[in-house]
Amino acid sequence: RETGVVKLAGRVGADSFAEALRASLGASGVDTGHVVTTADAPTGIAMIWLDAAGQNSILVAPGANLMVEVADVEALGPVFREAACALFQLETPLAIVRRAMEIAREEGALTILDPAPAQALGRDVLELADWLTPNETEARMLTGRELPPAEMEQALLEMGVELYEMRSTAASVRSAFGSGSSGGGGPSGWHLHRSSTRCRRECCDSHPRRRSRRRGRRARGGAALPPSGTARRRRCRRS
Repeated sequence: RETGVVKLAGRVGADSFAEALRASLGASGVDTGHVVTTADAPTGIAMIWLDAAGQNSILVAPGANLMVEVADVEALGPVFREAACALFQLETPLAIVRRAMEIAREEGALTILDPAPAQALGRDVLELADWLTPNETEARMLTGRELPPAEMEQALLEMGVELYEMRSTAASVRSAFGSGSSGGGGPSGWHLHRSSTRCRRECCDSHPRRRSRRRGRRARGGAALPPSGTARRRRCRRS
């Protein structure tokens, strides 16, 4: 919808949920050519419950998501090689997610990890994420405690996180470590950023690995990777 090329990889069952999912994604322009159909499990589903305060709880039946194999992600090298960013979540086995992130980084893509469903993660996984996007519950699960923003930033930094966005029902709270600025009156290093897509495109486009790949292609006489945004800055700024 933002003129970018989006590809989805994973597994679904041989059922009506999979048919509806492929049709919906296809209508939005998403390439599902790397979504594998398996007859050994149904398509994963999730039920989202909202309370009176607008907070959600999600009941997940993972189904075919748990059937994703190492061979599935090993085959994605060429896809990651052409990608500006690669987005991961935790609805597939953690070992598979970790391997996929390793391959994405090896191929030069900026890695974004949405750590949901919430679970504790080791430094070996967190250090593979260029960008972490937890909500408040997931951040507490990662750090093992509830902390104010400034202390949460430090705790995540010590765990190997470089850049993160804390998702909230009111707005997205972003932190670029070491920025020393606060847009919107928040603590130092925090600011509100409501244009998440634009911010991600700018960071993807300006990431060192992507710049290196672009230079390498020019040196080899190949076409440069197209910029995914017009601005080229590493840190997010208030829109």
